[in-house]
Amino acid sequence: MFAGLTMVSNLKYWSFKTFNLKKSVPFVMIFLIVMAVALVSWQPPLVLFAGFVVYAVSGYLVSAWLVLRKRRATAG
Repeated sequence: MFAGLTMVSNLKYWSFKTFNLKKSVPFVMIFLIVMAVALVSWQPPLVLFAGFVVYAVSGYLVSAWLVLRKRRATAG
């Protein structure tokens, strides 16, 4: 049910289009990428499933944040 509702919803998700590797990349970003590859190599099914669940839930959290922020802007 969660997957079905998520697929037909109008939630805002991060599209990764703003991620630019053409310019200089900070060391922290390179470190995070290496750690992500290491985690996927360690337990692929668990890490990939957890990543997909976090991404799916992030749409609901971002949409809730945007609604709350919009309400505060109109109320104050």
